[in-house]
Amino acid sequence: MYLRVKYAETENGICVLRCYGYEQTLVIPDELMGRPVTELAPYACSSSDPGDRWKKYEIQETVLHEEEKLPGEEQELAGELLTEVYLPRHLKRIGAYAFYFCRQLKILHVQGELEDIEGGAFMWCKGLNRLTFRNIPWENKVVYNVLSEFTQELEASLFFADGTTLTLTFPEYYEESVENTPARIIDTHWHGSGYKYRQCFPERKLDLGGYDKLFPYAVANELPDTCLQLALNRLKYPLSLTEEAAGQYRKFLADHGKELVKRAVQKEDPDLLALMEEQGLLSEELTAFATPYAAEHGAAEVGSFLMDYRRRHSGRRKKTFEL
Repeated sequence: MYLRVKYAETENGICVLRCYGYEQTLVIPDELMGRPVTELAPYACSSSDPGDRWKKYEIQETVLHEEEKLPGEEQELAGELLTEVYLPRHLKRIGAYAFYFCRQLKILHVQGELEDIEGGAFMWCKGLNRLTFRNIPWENKVVYNVLSEFTQELEASLFFADGTTLTLTFPEYYEESVENTPARIIDTHWHGSGYKYRQCFPERKLDLGGYDKLFPYAVANELPDTCLQLALNRLKYPLSLTEEAAGQYRKFLADHGKELVKRAVQKEDPDLLALMEEQGLLSEELTAFATPYAAEHGAAEVGSFLMDYRRRHSGRRKKTFEL
C-alpha cells in the first residue's frame, strides 16, 4: 500500500508527523529507515493545524511502496477521512491531540508497548466502537490507559502474548459536575456502568472476577442490547469464568431469548445460535419462533442452521405407537 510519511528522528527512534495516501485505513509502519517508530507527534492524525508544535522537529520524508501509487492526488490520512488505524508495534507515546476530531474513526488497533497518551489524543473520536490489543502481557497498563480515553461503549479484543484471546464489552458512561453550594465544592457524579468497568485493572492486571461482579450493576443501568453483548462475550470467551458468574449471564440471556434470535437473524449470524445451543438456551419454543422469522427476513444461513438443529434434535423425542 502506497504511503508517504513525514517524520523526524529522535533519540529512541522515529516520530511520525503526518501520513499521506489514498485509503481510509492507515497502517503506520513498525519501522522507518531501519529504526523503530516509537512516537506519534502532536496532531499527527488530526486535520487541525499543529501550529508551532512541530517546530522542534527536523522534518524528513520518505515514500513506502511507491510502485503502488494511484492516479489522482493523494490525501492527508487524517481527520474525518480515517475509519481504521493500526498503530505500530514499538509505539511508546501518542502526542497531544494526535487523533483530534477523527469523528469517522471506528476501529483502533493497539500493540503492547504503548506507555504514554498525552492530553486530548482521542478528543471527539466519538464514532470509535472497537479496539484490538495485540501482543500484550497480562500485567500491563496499555489496555486501561486506552480505555480511559473513551466514554462510549466499546468492544475490546485482547490478544495476549501467551496466546490467550478475550473479547470484552465496556459500556458507556458520562460524568456530571454538580455544584454543592453549602460546601462550596463541585461534586462529580458518574452515570452508567462504564466507569466501574474501566476500573477492573488493579495493579495493571485485568481482574475478570471483578468484571463479572459488575453485571447486576450493568443490568440496572444499561440497555438490554449492551447487556446481551456483554453476556455473550463472557460465555464465548469463558476465561476465569466461575459457574456462578456464568449462571447470571445464562439467566439474563434465557430471559431475552427472542431478542437473541432476532439478533442472529438480522446479523445473519448462525454462530450466535450455535453458542445458544452450547449454553442450553436454544429451546423448541425458540426454534419454532425463529424458523419463520428467518425465512421472512431471508436469513438463509440461519435458516439452514435451524433446520439442522431440528433434524439433530428430532430423534430425541419419544416415539409412541397406537395399535
